[in-house]
Amino acid sequence: MASKKGRGLLFICALMLCLFMHPAALLESALPLIETDLALFFEGETWALDTPASDLLKAFEQAGIKLDMTQADSCLFEGKDKEYTSEEVLIGTLPKGTKGEDVIETIMVLSGDYLTSRGIGIGSVKEEIILAYGEPTLVDYDLLIYSLDNRQDSAQLVFVLDLSTETVLSYYYFQNTQV
Repeated sequence: MASKKGRGLLFICALMLCLFMHPAALLESALPLIETDLALFFEGETWALDTPASDLLKAFEQAGIKLDMTQADSCLFEGKDKEYTSEEVLIGTLPKGTKGEDVIETIMVLSGDYLTSRGIGIGSVKEEIILAYGEPTLVDYDLLIYSLDNRQDSAQLVFVLDLSTETVLSYYYFQNTQV
């Protein structure tokens, strides 16, 4: 009888330990940033960096979201760099695809209910980001920066935080083409 009571007490202690464990202790389970994390989910499709931009731009048009376009001569490639903006998103493109077609270089979420592949969006809190992604590669004032393979010269996912509430104001993915 005493052994059943002892096992029950041990079970309760183990359960309590799990319930009160600090979230930081769970960080080991957060996977590092991977290529599939660097994509926008929109209209049932996944739109990744460094892929042709034309289909994503058509999807926004078909969804009734007007994107304004600005362009400038590219410093790195033949053709024009372009930015397509709305109140909710900014899509940056570079003319580096096959035959100079525009490819997605930047996806910035400014508002709306868009979520990352790990469920983080506008209004998420810092603790949720760290539980989903682990510790960032770099923290720069109000930015939590995650890089592929923890290399600062690789593609990145950046969360912009409101420092007073530690909530996400915006986030963006970008190819690091400047290195």
